[in-house]
Amino acid sequence: MISVITCNEYALDFVSDKGLNFGCISFDGNPLGYYFVQSRYQGKILYNGGVPFIYSLFYDVVEESFVLGPAIITYKQGIPQCGIPRNP
Repeated sequence: MISVITCNEYALDFVSDKGLNFGCISFDGNPLGYYFVQSRYQGKILYNGGVPFIYSLFYDVVEESFVLGPAIITYKQGIPQCGIPRNP
């Protein structure tokens, strides 16, 4: 029996970078100047019989682990923010 291959839309939110920046120093809420980049990738993952088989891996610096993401990226956005990084 031949499995059905499908191409599904997929969105991934993750923190792609973090660190310290003098421009983010705020004595009332961020005295060390933490910053992070919240990234959002949208695209497609191919599935074979409901199991993802063509995808990409991205590293989340807050969770310190790899996360499953789209193999074909159709939209990519990175938003730098001041503050302590947290995953949504």
